[in-house]
Amino acid sequence: MGIIKIMLLLLVVGLFRTGYSQCDFLDNQAITIIATGTNTDPLYTTEYALTNNSGQILNTASTPSFSAQAVGVYRIYAVDYLISAGLTGYTSGANVLGISSTCFDTVSVSFRVCSSGDTDGDGIIDGTEINNGTDENLPCDPAQAAGYTGYDASNAIWSAANCDGDGISNGDEATNGTDPYEAGVDTDGDGITDDNEVNNGTDENLPCDPAQAAGYTGYDASNAIWSAADCDGDGVSNGDEVTLGTDPYDSDSDGDGVTDGDEIINGTDPLNPDTDGDGVTDDDEAMNGTDPLNPDTDGDGVNDGDEVTDSTDGLDPCSFVLASQTIEPSEEWNSADCDGDGFTNIEELVNGSDPLVPEIEENDGYLVTPNGDGVNESFAINGFTAKYPANELFIYNRWGNLVYQITDYQNDWSGEVNVSDAIGVTELSESTYYFIIQDSESDDLMKGFIYLKYR
Repeated sequence: MGIIKIMLLLLVVGLFRTGYSQCDFLDNQAITIIATGTNTDPLYTTEYALTNNSGQILNTASTPSFSAQAVGVYRIYAVDYLISAGLTGYTSGANVLGISSTCFDTVSVSFRVCSSGDTDGDGIIDGTEINNGTDENLPCDPAQAAGYTGYDASNAIWSAANCDGDGISNGDEATNGTDPYEAGVDTDGDGITDDNEVNNGTDENLPCDPAQAAGYTGYDASNAIWSAADCDGDGVSNGDEVTLGTDPYDSDSDGDGVTDGDEIINGTDPLNPDTDGDGVTDDDEAMNGTDPLNPDTDGDGVNDGDEVTDSTDGLDPCSFVLASQTIEPSEEWNSADCDGDGFTNIEELVNGSDPLVPEIEENDGYLVTPNGDGVNESFAINGFTAKYPANELFIYNRWGNLVYQITDYQNDWSGEVNVSDAIGVTELSESTYYFIIQDSESDDLMKGFIYLKYR
């Protein structure tokens, strides 16, 4: 008998295998191996059998070439036998190891056939994925760079997957025209990826679409498009609001009724509803006409909030409750005379009197010198007309004769006569006169002497 020196080598097109875990052929490829070596005995010849991995014969041939096979693991046997004896049981369905003992020798090689299809639709055939160590059933394996277009959008497995992890399926991204392999792109900086915006029907180039509730912080403050926008419409850009610390999604960050933009224009604090701390919000001050930057708009020493509580006029320096004075009054208020009694407000405070209650300056006698020098030109009692607007003045000469009488005296008598008994006399002579002032009930309020001189 001859000596067989036949070796079987795989001829694989585009694939290389190191074991059953990899692919040698695809299911659409003819299977061809190379037999090398020499049969030295002319009485023997060689046949080839294609079997499954258990040795069951699927096909036989005189050369080591077979048609394409279905996915699976196979073996090809080289069977050397005596020509004169032939082979027994060398048919399809038989087990190659049970061939007649006339078989001189057998050698075999195993190989794997993989699918030429693309199960997961990622654009890479299953065989290649197996050989590359990726999973032919996972459409996102291997990972692909942004812009990859080799996928099969009609593949259900691929369409249902979400390869960029943005929450939008590959299929929806393909329909929307966005990139199923690029996640995190947020053109307008609103914190919502472009993929999601397109999928949701909002505009990926408009940072205020969709509208967000006050307090939203998902935005990207470094995004120029977002920073330049004004999502709450208060006249302050989103970027400036971030710098100021105000809410770019709330037009009135401090809730005082004045928009952040108006507060900036007015110089008030958009983060403090009561900028001057007087107990009145900036908006209420605007409605009241008081100054939101001055706690005591009218300078009367009572802050605007207390004036509201006291129901006094925060714009009238003479409308206040003295007990509510907690702020140093203005110089204008100090020099004013709220009760018209001839004493300034500060003089009254220093003297311990009420600047809202007229004080009467009483003397034993009053000098009247109507000579045009501007001093003592009339009979005037400081505080009298303010305290007693309803009064009646009687002036008598030294003999007790009434020479002048008037109701609601206004501190303006300078020697005139106006009673019937003194008809024809227009000016009294220099002398001492006696006066009585009564109220509306004829009660004497004051009495005293007047010294009338013309020099």
